[in-house]
Amino acid sequence: MSAAERLRFLRKKRQENMMVRRESVAGGDFMAEVANNMKKKGKERQRGEGEQVEEERKRRQMQEEMKAKEQEAERKEREEQEARERELRREQERLRILTVLFEVVYQR
Repeated sequence: MSAAERLRFLRKKRQENMMVRRESVAGGDFMAEVANNMKKKGKERQRGEGEQVEEERKRRQMQEEMKAKEQEAERKEREEQEARERELRREQERLRILTVLFEVVYQR
């Protein structure tokens, strides 16, 4: 259904609903109209509750994403620290080897 057809359909439906309301109020069916309005309010309230559930879901999702980002940052920091420590150990080992070589060369 194209957008224009959909728009025509919705306008026609809205006009039909307005005509039904006018007939029901004019026909003395006032209590039916009140009941219909109450049903609509109930639906709106349920939509509001659905929105609250959706907001809660989004909030939890954001918290989970933040927690995941923090964990990722901590993991990267640990890996970087481990890499620095490995490099420091390598450098110390090189210095130890050079010291031993220096002592061997100059003791002869």
